[in-house]
Amino acid sequence: MFTVFALAKSVPLTDAQRERLMHYVTRYAKTRNGLWLNDFEFRAIALEWCYAMKPADGILGAFSFLTGKVYLQPEEIDKIARGSAWVELLAPTLIHELRHVWQFKRNKLKYILCCIPGLRQITLERDAWRETDPAQEFCDELMAAEDSFRYAQTHGGTDDAAE
Repeated sequence: MFTVFALAKSVPLTDAQRERLMHYVTRYAKTRNGLWLNDFEFRAIALEWCYAMKPADGILGAFSFLTGKVYLQPEEIDKIARGSAWVELLAPTLIHELRHVWQFKRNKLKYILCCIPGLRQITLERDAWRETDPAQEFCDELMAAEDSFRYAQTHGGTDDAAE
């Protein structure tokens, strides 16, 4: 079971993993829905894998105002494959957690008070989830476009599919 005490055993993302995630977040920050990301230096936020987060817990990410870091659920060790899209699939989760960073930076005291169980769901989480849906849609479209582009590069263009 995931608890905040497990965060101490987390490890930083590799530079390549961080770069892949930030590619999506940076692109999203240029959209109308993502403009709020430009209110703070989101690229400076530390990102770590928290191996205590398990699929069964239903937690893909967490922001801790105590450490100022965002923690993400890593792909299951036995399922990691070369070229896995796990990092890209976590981009909307990272955007959700960055919304919590944004909330905290706007008003630290209000954020801490809103962390009270029950109150959190109708304040912090409601706002973050409202931002997650457009982020999910954007990231899905971007990933599909990039996959199509890579496929076309590998297979000599899309004209082959028409034959």
